[in-house]
Amino acid sequence: MPAAFALGDKVIANPPLATFSALGAFAMLLLVDFSGPIRVRLENQAALALASGVLVCVGTLASRAAWLAALVWRSLPLRCCLLASSARP
Repeated sequence: MPAAFALGDKVIANPPLATFSALGAFAMLLLVDFSGPIRVRLENQAALALASGVLVCVGTLASRAAWLAALVWRSLPLRCCLLASSARP
């Protein structure tokens, strides 16, 4: 987590990016619990990173219109969570 913050703050010189990357690292390390063999855990972490990136891109594109942002905010994350919870037993 400190490395992600330092990369965004000192190397890239973008404080919002540093904060966002530190919070993302915090979420990956402490709020998500992957179980199983190392290969399965790495696959799950990669899938979470990919899904998070897609949701950030969709949210950025949808933020141009308030009605579209509200529609996406209401429907897309809920569907992603339901899909992810049923993907693996």
